[in-house]
Amino acid sequence: MNRRMFQSTPHDTEIDMSRIEILDKHLDSLIEEKKLVGAAYAVSHKGKTFASGYSGFLQNGQSVPMPENPVVRAASVTKMFTTVAIMKLVDDGKIILTQPVSDFIEEFKQPPHQDVTILQLLTHSSGFFLDWGIDYNHPNKASASELVMTAYDKGDTNWIKAVLRAPRKAEANKEYAYASVGFSILGEIISRMTQTPAHEYIEENICKPLGMFETKFNLTPEMCDRLILTDNIEDWKTRFKEIKSNTPPKPSYRDNVPQTASGLFSTLDDLIKFGNMIAYYGSFAGARIISRKSAEKMSENHTKLPSYCWGQNGVIRPMALGFEYFEGGNQIYSNGTLFHEGSGAMEIVIDPHEKLVDVLFVPFAGGWVSKALMNSHNIIWSSLV
Repeated sequence: MNRRMFQSTPHDTEIDMSRIEILDKHLDSLIEEKKLVGAAYAVSHKGKTFASGYSGFLQNGQSVPMPENPVVRAASVTKMFTTVAIMKLVDDGKIILTQPVSDFIEEFKQPPHQDVTILQLLTHSSGFFLDWGIDYNHPNKASASELVMTAYDKGDTNWIKAVLRAPRKAEANKEYAYASVGFSILGEIISRMTQTPAHEYIEENICKPLGMFETKFNLTPEMCDRLILTDNIEDWKTRFKEIKSNTPPKPSYRDNVPQTASGLFSTLDDLIKFGNMIAYYGSFAGARIISRKSAEKMSENHTKLPSYCWGQNGVIRPMALGFEYFEGGNQIYSNGTLFHEGSGAMEIVIDPHEKLVDVLFVPFAGGWVSKALMNSHNIIWSSLV
């Protein structure tokens, strides 16, 4: 594992740096076992990044080494940014969390969707049908993307109407049902209430004030060469050529859908800044993004509902707003720690009590590797003295 150097180092009484050496060995062993393509991480304590490492390869089956600050498809970690944007609208008096979505989107005024609220979308408790592959009992169930694509192919560009044709997974507030489409709907609300496309609003009002200049919904030419890839590599390389030659992408069914569920690209250095903003309740490095009270509200446990996602068979799953909420379980975080995983995989964990934040990029060589995420976080939290 290659280690980056930082001017600030933790005080001996706060962090045991020998635990970071164990982290390096742990991740390197998973790469050697060919469970991971590569790995990169960053860890901060009390607002200062004190450890960051990188090893292995950038792309599956390729020989390009992992760079020190790679770019990743943030995937579902995008939902955390969308949540912060929603809380900005709360701060500005434009929305209320318990407000029905039908106040903003006409299509929701029809049963059974008329009572779905913003809060329910943020906590995956709206009852919308699950993302593809999450319902193990019905693995081949159509996804929201497929419904929108089918409608688009027939000349219907009303994506909201298309997804509302699907049956609900459950009644609202009955179970945790992971539904990315809810965050696309939140993006639509952001766009309508700000008169700005949601992706632009997030970049201008969250990313840029925090100095997150490589957190974007569209790759720049410079970011292409540092993007972690595990699948569809040739397709991505074709897209890189288009980006570098300034060739616009072909029209797609996605063009009208806010990419606020999974569309961001980002880096270790940027995501550490975002995590610290959450850890410090809405403000970091002189930039106030949301009010302290909105950050506190966002960080609370709002629901404790049974989950049947990923074969969990009714396990109670607590949720903050847009973030997973840790309460008990097999990790050694503080209760109230916030986290979210992005498919593929990467994860950010934020412990407001300890002011400890970590970001892991651990691209899987095959299936999901729990040791790369859960075990790695435990090693990092064991460094607290």
